[in-house]
Amino acid sequence: ELRRRQVVVVTTDPFLGLMQRPGPPPFSPRHPAREWLETHFGTVARLLEAIPHIYPAPPDPAPRVAWASFFNPAMLLDETDVQRCAEHAAALVGGDAARPRWLFVLAQEDYGAQAGRLGRATFEALLVARLHDADTAHRQPVLIAPRACADALRATGRVPSNAVMVPFCSQAQFHSLLMSAEQVFYWNIFTNSAPARLINRLPAAFFDVGHMAHAMPPLLELGVRSYYPGAKLVPLDQRAPLVP
Repeated sequence: ELRRRQVVVVTTDPFLGLMQRPGPPPFSPRHPAREWLETHFGTVARLLEAIPHIYPAPPDPAPRVAWASFFNPAMLLDETDVQRCAEHAAALVGGDAARPRWLFVLAQEDYGAQAGRLGRATFEALLVARLHDADTAHRQPVLIAPRACADALRATGRVPSNAVMVPFCSQAQFHSLLMSAEQVFYWNIFTNSAPARLINRLPAAFFDVGHMAHAMPPLLELGVRSYYPGAKLVPLDQRAPLVP
């Protein structure tokens, strides 16, 4: 229908062309949903194969589809932009706009993956401990996480009093928190928001490679080579205390 209307159509591809490569599907044989993933995403990849693919960075090696990547200069912030983000973030979570914050970003898929690998209670206890690390370092801890996770942490009664847990916020609010935080911690190296931090030379740290890399082991090497060329990404040990 879109073609009939002469509407230009493009698609993204989080798998960096892996679904178009010959050979067996790249999903881990240990993944409990492997059969569904292979069927679903295999079908989607075939349906979208003829549509141009847009990538955040040039995939290495290039996929066997028509593709392009480009840089968006609007991602670059000046000092006024950063100050505006800090003011918006302070209005959202309270406190002084100049007070340093550590932002923890946990997606639903990675919350489930960590709970499955470590046990829900163990992972939530580690998360509470890392929030306390921020408090001890005189940084305000801010956690963006699924509501179930935030509720579980509150139920422990051990969350720092100055910690803010955000189960949902708008993209504009998230961007303000993201770009004004002193440090941001992720559980996924392929998170879509990390490039905005790194392009602006702001630090980002990772506790794990993330659900995508665990589900598709070949994606880890390809993704690091494509998105983080020349960098060696070593995940932090989330069992170890965080210090400035």
